[in-house]
Amino acid sequence: MERTALLWVIRRGSFFDYTFQPAFSPDGRTVAYGARDGQHEFVVVGDKKGEEFAGVSNPTFSPDGKTVAYAAWEDRRNFIIAGDKRGEDFDHVEPPIFSPDGKKLAFYAVRGKEIWWKVMKLE
Repeated sequence: MERTALLWVIRRGSFFDYTFQPAFSPDGRTVAYGARDGQHEFVVVGDKKGEEFAGVSNPTFSPDGKTVAYAAWEDRRNFIIAGDKRGEDFDHVEPPIFSPDGKKLAFYAVRGKEIWWKVMKLE
């Protein structure tokens, strides 16, 4: 399946320095993947290139396929991106997972000496 997703990207005419870890939407119609172009990384969903950051994690789709979430970092700040919503800043975050109803994200976060499993509400 990954090979098919990468061929799909090339046929769409977008070339980047590299791409990584494609993910299919639950209905299989949309592919999201991380990419690097120069010094910036971003997530591409379908044909839409997302905001550029110093780095991004592998994207994941919500159960209904409407929202893509991932971890991102910039200037020593780490945060979660869910659709067009940006979460709070931490020293470190791990990629999020969606709740079964798609209304929340859970993720590992570190700030200073504190370590949490955080929950981010999306509605």
